[in-house]
Amino acid sequence: MATSTTSTTSAGILDVANQDVRMQFGNKAQIASEFIKHGRQHRNGVDAMAGDPVKFYVSGRLNPTTTTLTETSSGTAETATLTAKSVNLIEKGNFVTSTEKLRSLDFDGLSWISETVAANAAESTDQYAMEVAEGQTGAAYNTYVGGTAKSTITATDKLTMNIVREVYSKFENTNVPKVQSDMGEFYLWFIAPDAMYDLKVETGDAAWRTAYLSDKSDNLIRGEYGAFEGFRFIVAPSVKTDYVAGEEKQAATTVAGAEAIAATVIGMTDGTGMDAGNVININDGTDDWAYTVISRSTNDVTIGKAIRKNGFAYYAADGSGLVTALSGGEAAEESSVVYSNYALGADAFGYAYATQPELRLSPDPADAYGRLERVAWYALHGLGEIRPESLHKVYCSSSINPNG
Repeated sequence: MATSTTSTTSAGILDVANQDVRMQFGNKAQIASEFIKHGRQHRNGVDAMAGDPVKFYVSGRLNPTTTTLTETSSGTAETATLTAKSVNLIEKGNFVTSTEKLRSLDFDGLSWISETVAANAAESTDQYAMEVAEGQTGAAYNTYVGGTAKSTITATDKLTMNIVREVYSKFENTNVPKVQSDMGEFYLWFIAPDAMYDLKVETGDAAWRTAYLSDKSDNLIRGEYGAFEGFRFIVAPSVKTDYVAGEEKQAATTVAGAEAIAATVIGMTDGTGMDAGNVININDGTDDWAYTVISRSTNDVTIGKAIRKNGFAYYAADGSGLVTALSGGEAAEESSVVYSNYALGADAFGYAYATQPELRLSPDPADAYGRLERVAWYALHGLGEIRPESLHKVYCSSSINPNG
């Protein structure tokens, strides 16, 4: 992870900014950092362009031999195979603009801006890693609790320790290598807080019991809850939480008419099943937005802040209401919530980069007075699956599902 770069402006701020990237990445890129750490890495040339593929080679296994050698025979040669997996480099980044007046008046040198941008770099990279993981659709590498697809998951299809044991068996039976650490050899399990709750309250002899935790705190992954049944469990609030994927709780409906940005009362053609405390999903034609229902009067639904965008955490502005305007007719629905779990072995992903996430400063070219300065993060990198059997996803609901 890059911790320094060069700039012609505000070098002191830039030094602090890249320290923030280093510190924030491990904390906030909770899943991406583990995907990268326990996969393979390759640094591409500095002149690499976005879209340039990097190839990772996976060796095939030789079958055990039953042949007994004779004094004069060497047996028959087998062919070793290599499978190439390509990872494309893509450009990622974001920026904010600071003003000279703000920089002059701010007593701490705008360190909060670098912290904010660094956190965005980490969380954006985390979401990118999860999108790559979600793109793996092979039936052998996905478990749908209670069914065969997300749409069949009901509010009662919660995660149990027996399902955890089944995934462990799948890993062992396909020779998935464990993650090595000072704590020993384990697989990793990234879990939503609501799903962790269900594991903890499960009763019976086969349920969650006292988990192992290292007495060396620096060995722990942020959010780690304990090691049990061969997995280190990491509670990750940022995992994909899909409010539109599960069993339909309200007959599909639409937004009745035009609604402006920040509107908090949304007219539905049929909102009778959308009650206070539940979460509804509104598709604006491009993105799926999840909102908490505050109250309902007939078909008028009052909503709070946006809490998810396309299944991932979204930090809304201070005000409640719609993030994007609606013209009427957009799909609105309520379904059982589906939580993603990521069970990870070693060597699941390949990470290629020409530039890892780093902070950069530059003047705003449209500013005639040279007062405006951009604080940005930028990366030219790529993450891709190279051993599909080393990642298994489990989709479940929860007993504290808001749409239960």
